[in-house]
Amino acid sequence: FHSDFGDFISFVEKRITDCLNETLRIIKAVEHGFVRVGQHKINRRINDDLKLCIDFNTDDYPANMPDIYIKFNDTFDGNGALYCDNDALISLYTDVASIINVPVMMEVRLINKRGRVVCDSSHSTYVSLESNDRYRVTDRTLLITEAFDDFRNASQ
Repeated sequence: FHSDFGDFISFVEKRITDCLNETLRIIKAVEHGFVRVGQHKINRRINDDLKLCIDFNTDDYPANMPDIYIKFNDTFDGNGALYCDNDALISLYTDVASIINVPVMMEVRLINKRGRVVCDSSHSTYVSLESNDRYRVTDRTLLITEAFDDFRNASQ
């Protein structure tokens, strides 16, 4: 009996240790994903007078992040209730650990040749790291178009 109980305790201890190590690995991978994407900056010269600067901010909680895993359920009494979709939450952090669809605040700035910010805007979006070490913004064309529309409106 004593030997079986000791084996059982050893088994449980090993399983708990394995689970904690796997959890730590995932947390570190998620942190690494956020840090890596958050350090990436894009600077492109548009013409002699303007430069486009894009930063992916992962420090602030992106506005669209809760939409991924917070869901709404209708109840029988006509009221609704919010709940956490655990599968969506696990998928979110698994994706971030793999640097796929990382939720970010994309900050777009247009800077003139004197170094002054002419126009800036922020947009919630998702960024993925492709196999060729290039970052892909989910809806980049729309977001850049919006930023230039803001610039045109500010210039008038």
